[in-house]
Amino acid sequence: MNGRRSWWPLLVAVAVVAALAVAVSMVGHVLDPDDPVNRADLGSLVLAALAFATPVVLWARRRATPAPPAGEEIVATAKTTLTGLVAEQWRTEATIRSLGDPEPIPISWHLTDDPGLMDHPRLIGHQPLTFTGTSDRMLRLVESFRALHRRRLVITGGPGSGKTTLAVQLLLHLADDHRPEEPVPVLFTIAGWDTSVHPRLHDWLATRLAQDYPALTAYGPDAARTLVDRGHVLPILDGLDELPGDARAAAIAALNASLADRDQFILTSRTGELAAALDQAGDVLTAAAVIAPRPLTPQAAAGYVRTCLPPRPRHDWTPVIEALENADRPGLAEVPSTALGLWLIRTVYITPTTDPAPLTGPLADEPGRLRAHLLDHLIPAAIHARPPTRDPAEHFRPRHAWDPDQARHYLAYLARQLTAHDTRDLAWWHLANLTSTPAQQRRTARVFGLVFGLVFGLVFGLVVGLGSGLTGGLMFGLTGGLVVGLVVGHVTQQ
Repeated sequence: MNGRRSWWPLLVAVAVVAALAVAVSMVGHVLDPDDPVNRADLGSLVLAALAFATPVVLWARRRATPAPPAGEEIVATAKTTLTGLVAEQWRTEATIRSLGDPEPIPISWHLTDDPGLMDHPRLIGHQPLTFTGTSDRMLRLVESFRALHRRRLVITGGPGSGKTTLAVQLLLHLADDHRPEEPVPVLFTIAGWDTSVHPRLHDWLATRLAQDYPALTAYGPDAARTLVDRGHVLPILDGLDELPGDARAAAIAALNASLADRDQFILTSRTGELAAALDQAGDVLTAAAVIAPRPLTPQAAAGYVRTCLPPRPRHDWTPVIEALENADRPGLAEVPSTALGLWLIRTVYITPTTDPAPLTGPLADEPGRLRAHLLDHLIPAAIHARPPTRDPAEHFRPRHAWDPDQARHYLAYLARQLTAHDTRDLAWWHLANLTSTPAQQRRTARVFGLVFGLVFGLVFGLVVGLGSGLTGGLMFGLTGGLVVGLVVGHVTQQ
């Protein structure tokens, strides 16, 4: 759709045709040209090679030929499709996270008090600049975002303060109330952005959009890139703090360098990591409002717990609610002051209808012990809350029962691997790199090459003799396996 020319398909086609030519030449060299049977075999081989090479060349030509620019009608339809896909995806995710059941946690948001984190107010919005609202009353926050001059927003806060949740809420409201002139909000995990590979943000966004929403190819092979390049995508970049230290500053610089006047974005990051990245980059994010959460008040925390409980709870929650309201127990005053702490109490105690008596015991006087207690019981509670099902319509339910101890073992292993690789970006397509060494990957590649060589040798041997075919096939397979193994090892190290 964007008219860019790609040369690699032509290179692949040339390599395939050259390999076929070499194979035909080798066969022709060992056959007796005076033997009619051999001439027939050679002719058949040439025809087979042409039959194989023709679709390869046609495919390469299609891939290398720039597609004509897409018409506005096609782009508009692709944009509508993307809006629907995003809304459906994140409505399902919101249901899984119980964001609206019974209502969102009432986090209050305001402009940052740190002037070093934000650009000049006159570049951001109308004066006096304001940005306030609560997560359980999103319309005001959405209106504040839409009122920004360039609609650029950075959501900051400490661990578990509700940054990603607010980003998802904004995405859902902007998608559900999508206006034709607005870009489509799409959430990306910024930890996957390697600025050394994609210095320009839009190139990475186009690649990820095509990977995450393959249905867009119905509107052309470059539909994702066209949507990004024409400003039809509002990237919600989640988790700047999940990048390694130096990469955060590089992302800040690359983001600023990539932005045109019309470009919008929403970014989430822990406050400390953002401040360090801005200091290292020597600049703020251009024309972006920066907001931060206020701690949940004791009354708000108690009110949320009361709302989540059924009218007649199985256990007596009165002591817990009173302790929350009075804030006279250090643990129950500190832990529920963040969205994560309040969510843990709900997940571990309210949802499974567990007796809350431990919350008002000795744990209530030690924030660290209370937080550790809740985290220790999170995995069993999460497994209990989502029992397995065989219903194919339940796409996001487990298909078999999980043992909590086994699940904890697996998750601990993944956590160690992520820490060893200095990343928090857990994606299923990266699991092979996380759970195998480069040496193991090279061995796998060599085995693949050996198997391929045996198959090649058997086929080749039907024409030139089984012994010669196996010899040539093994040489080809081992050489190919070694090359592939070296390439895989190099890519893994990179």
